[in-house]
Amino acid sequence: MIESHQNQKAKPLYQELDVGDTAEEFERLRLKSDLERERERKRLRDQRQRERQERERIGASAWFQQQEELREQEKKQQKEKEEDDLANMVFNMNQQRELRKAEKIEINKRFDEYEKMKRRWKEEDERRERERNLDEKREREVAWSRLDSKKSALQREREEWKKEYEQREKQREIEKEIRENREKAQKERDHSVLFDLERQRDNRRREKLRTEVDLPTIGINPDSDKRNLEVYRSAREMYRSKGHMESRLKRLQAAENQMEDVQHWYQNRDSERAERHHRAIRAIYS
Repeated sequence: MIESHQNQKAKPLYQELDVGDTAEEFERLRLKSDLERERERKRLRDQRQRERQERERIGASAWFQQQEELREQEKKQQKEKEEDDLANMVFNMNQQRELRKAEKIEINKRFDEYEKMKRRWKEEDERRERERNLDEKREREVAWSRLDSKKSALQREREEWKKEYEQREKQREIEKEIRENREKAQKERDHSVLFDLERQRDNRRREKLRTEVDLPTIGINPDSDKRNLEVYRSAREMYRSKGHMESRLKRLQAAENQMEDVQHWYQNRDSERAERHHRAIRAIYS
């Protein structure tokens, strides 16, 4: 009993203080602990006095025997208490183990549910991605088909333009060849006409030389001698024909230059000016 009472001491002051306590709180706890220690001393003093009176009443041997029985009883109670505490501890441990097991099962269940939700979300994302890829693929295919159709249309237009250009080139080549042949024939005709005029002039001159003696030159004054009037007239006609042919050759040369301009304008797609010069050239040749 004495040992048990001696073990029941007041708690130290530092065990009752917290971190945020003030000086007033510390003083209050100190006074409280002093009061409790004083009460504990008084209780122990009264208990020792009662034990001494009891020992004197029943005798020392009986008192020691009684104390021994009390100690045995306390040991037995302490042992039973320890066994009960151990049993309670084991029970609590088993209960906590079961609780942890149940919590683990619940956690695993929630984790499985989360994994299922995660897989479902992933499958939905993959499905959306596939649908989006399919939509994008269809859009790309539609765009490519449009581009292919545009490309084929442009190719057809290009082929048509190429054929038309080749036809125009062939037509221009044909027209150029016809024009060159026409110009060549015209030049040959012009040269033949000039040659005929020169020959006629020479023939007339020879004829005049055979019939008349000492004919004046071409540049004489016709009023000086009426005999030379016919000679002057023939020479004048000859020079007039020659001037006419020279002007004709100049016009043909201008038409040839204009044809070169027309070809240049055709290449530059100036059809209106080319048509206008064509009309001018046709007017020259007509």
